[in-house]
Amino acid sequence: MDNMEGLSPHKDNKFRSLITQVLAALSSAVIMFNLAETNALMSVVNSKLKINKANGTETFFITDEESSWYSSLHSLMHIAGSLLAGYLQERCGRKKTMLLSSVPQAAGCYLLYCSSSPMHLYLSSILVGVGAALGEVPVATYISETASSKFRGRLFFFTKFGYGLGALFLFFLDSYLNWRTLALISTICPLLATCYLLLIPETPLWLLSKGRHQDALESLSWLRGWVPTNLVSEEFSKLQQYIKDSKKLGKSKTKYLPVSTISDEEKVTRKNKSWSGFKILLTHEFLQPYKIVTATFFLSYILSLKIVKPYLIVVLNRFEKDIKSSRILAISSFGQILGAVTMLLTINTIGKRKLIFWTFSGSSICLALFGLYALLHNTYGFQQSWILYVIFTLIYYLTGYAIGGMPWYICGELYPQKIRGMASGISATTGYLMIFVLVKTYFKMEALFDLPYLFFFYAIIGSLGTVYLYFALPETENKSLEEIEKVFKNKKKSSIIKNELVDGKMQKSFLNGNK
Repeated sequence: MDNMEGLSPHKDNKFRSLITQVLAALSSAVIMFNLAETNALMSVVNSKLKINKANGTETFFITDEESSWYSSLHSLMHIAGSLLAGYLQERCGRKKTMLLSSVPQAAGCYLLYCSSSPMHLYLSSILVGVGAALGEVPVATYISETASSKFRGRLFFFTKFGYGLGALFLFFLDSYLNWRTLALISTICPLLATCYLLLIPETPLWLLSKGRHQDALESLSWLRGWVPTNLVSEEFSKLQQYIKDSKKLGKSKTKYLPVSTISDEEKVTRKNKSWSGFKILLTHEFLQPYKIVTATFFLSYILSLKIVKPYLIVVLNRFEKDIKSSRILAISSFGQILGAVTMLLTINTIGKRKLIFWTFSGSSICLALFGLYALLHNTYGFQQSWILYVIFTLIYYLTGYAIGGMPWYICGELYPQKIRGMASGISATTGYLMIFVLVKTYFKMEALFDLPYLFFFYAIIGSLGTVYLYFALPETENKSLEEIEKVFKNKKKSSIIKNELVDGKMQKSFLNGNK
């Protein structure tokens, strides 16, 4: 959305506008709190129910294979949930999609509380996975469409703050409560989140795209500090024009072609069918951002240890018999909150490209250091638990700073408004498919590489991917969504202008149309 400049000359209105945008962005914090809590709970359950950790107090236990299915089903159901979320975002709106996420999440956590067999764990994982996707996918889009460009980057802070707080909350309670009680608490949290989500408005852009102009105007008035509608008339007019321009997306495809190459009738046909069915997936405006977003998701999953998190407590327990794994992860989660705070203070001045470079590079180094620690432990029996505290706190800090949220930030920014909901759903689906495969095959990968060399492998992938993103990702910080959208349109136009030649020269009409 556009900058707030011109809305009102009064500082009081600008301050209230910031407050209301923060209140809207807090929706992402409550959604991500629930997501982090359920992810952390999965790690706790895996450690408590592993057969080799049996202490006689549990009614059932799980094998490595059952553990991998319990953990990976969550990611697999994210895929179905992401496709559903992409559809619901366009059909029902961003807010209602987030609201719907509470139902399967609460049901899944309650089923976990009542579970008495691995099958119950699987069903719980399925429900929680669908609910998590319904909540997580619309978050970035919601912030992008409700925040002004001046505050948008900083308001993404709440996504990682909420995630870090949820993980810290769960791991802290793990020191005092059993996993069933934790599951019951996790049942209540999504219901509380629903109460908050009911208080915030739908995004003005989505309402405008559905022709609900009065509702969009009232939503914008709410987001800009509960001001009278006449004070947001200028920005509202810009949003209306943005929606009109966005609806033309893809219709100008033939405008840049030489006139002699196609007939007028074919031009009209192409315009009318440009966005029919799944042809949208073949357009430059989708494919170019999609490649960048997909690469960012893949690297984020590796460098944030998301693919290992369901088994982290199990992995850490290998190094010392009495190591307080939950305490390490609780402290590390606090580091993630600090990272989110650092992002809040620095993102506007540093920009997203440089944040990616430094945080992704830093995490690659940390993974290599953990691999070295594991190698020394396996070879020489080396044990220094404080090193594990430092390494994992740094990884979680960098995750909170940029790694964990960056795919979602750019997912909400790079895609054009007309396809943003569906495109973000497709990107999330791709990401969750990757995480399903990576989580499901983790133990096999560890057996193939051995733990130290597996982390060395992760570090190499992270380093190479960081270089790619640094050059492929355009800077989006402090830019409006319209400006970001034009980046990919201009790239497409310049490419066509460069390559479309007829008999060694441009058609005169073509040149005239692009002056």
